[in-house]
Amino acid sequence: MPLWICPARLPGPSPLLVTLLLTTTLLLLPGSLTADDTLPLSNPCQEQGRLLEQQAALGRELRAIKRELAALRAEQSGPGVDDIITGIGFILALFGTAALVRSRRPQAGPERRSGGGA
Repeated sequence: MPLWICPARLPGPSPLLVTLLLTTTLLLLPGSLTADDTLPLSNPCQEQGRLLEQQAALGRELRAIKRELAALRAEQSGPGVDDIITGIGFILALFGTAALVRSRRPQAGPERRSGGGA
């Protein structure tokens, strides 16, 4: 039976009459009803309405969570302050290493530049 058809709206006996008949039949049959068995007391239409309301509420909450996640992703997609500071430190370290290598290299004097020696 499709969910949009409510059994209480269908033509036929009332749900109260059906419940009374089922209860009486089950009580008259020996061993057919145990302590764990319970009969549904709520109206199926009310239950369906409550479930649809819960589904709508969960859908609204899920949309809000998805919007927050999208905002967080957009915020974190660009470089942060930590990334910028790390990049500047890396560049300074490269220049420092180049300066260190250049300072350790022997200085070329005037006699080495001429190439002629003695």
